[in-house]
Amino acid sequence: MSGDALVEARGLRFSYAAGRPVICGASLALRAGAMGALIGPNGCGKSTLIRLLARLLTPSLGDIQFGGMPLSSINQRVLAKQIGYVPQTTSRTFPFTALEVVLTGRSPHISRFQFESNRDVEKARAALETVGISHLAQRPVTELSGGEGQLVSVARALAQEPICLLLDEPSASLDLKHRAGLIRTLFELRSRTGLTVLMVTHDLSLLDPGFDIVFALNRGTVATRGLPSEVLCDSVLRDLYSDRHIRTRRVEGRTFVWSEV
Repeated sequence: MSGDALVEARGLRFSYAAGRPVICGASLALRAGAMGALIGPNGCGKSTLIRLLARLLTPSLGDIQFGGMPLSSINQRVLAKQIGYVPQTTSRTFPFTALEVVLTGRSPHISRFQFESNRDVEKARAALETVGISHLAQRPVTELSGGEGQLVSVARALAQEPICLLLDEPSASLDLKHRAGLIRTLFELRSRTGLTVLMVTHDLSLLDPGFDIVFALNRGTVATRGLPSEVLCDSVLRDLYSDRHIRTRRVEGRTFVWSEV
């Protein structure tokens, strides 16, 4: 294991069914307490890689270490207390309240055949408060907007009290206020609890300053990695996205990224 890495993947390879490989030799290491971002063009394998790290998929080659142990060897209930995962989208077919959905995040802490305790309810309410949607606690999730539903998913993952949070485009459905608020919340949790974060995002202007490392994925492998100031530059991004119109500008310590029309 590399130094103080909490999560380390080495030489991962993965294909869906008999299709071409989606992940081709991807490797990364994320130290405990770090804020990491996973970027890259559509279809490059970001969601697949984050699902491999969450053990929702199994690589055909390579290995993943978590806390110095093979990820595959960790008991599922133990793993659910350590890794929280927020998918891009979640099904909201049934009219459970936001609080009820977030309470399911307490499952790893509740013994079989037992009901949630008052403490579990308090933890779920605290998670809703953390992401700024405590006022939605009794609202059916079927009545929530896409952005509100996504914040419920984040709160559910936080209710697990993980030491590592894996998020797949958590800000995609959020407005400007809630997008910035979510990032601030992640920073605060990292500072207060030492939470390790790896987030898939297309919103590159959110990453600098604040994130510790950016992994640029292309064609199923990590093509570039480094500080945001090293990765978020014209030459790297134009090559990564095959777009010569990409521009970056650094203003008051923050890097802004756009593609000219």
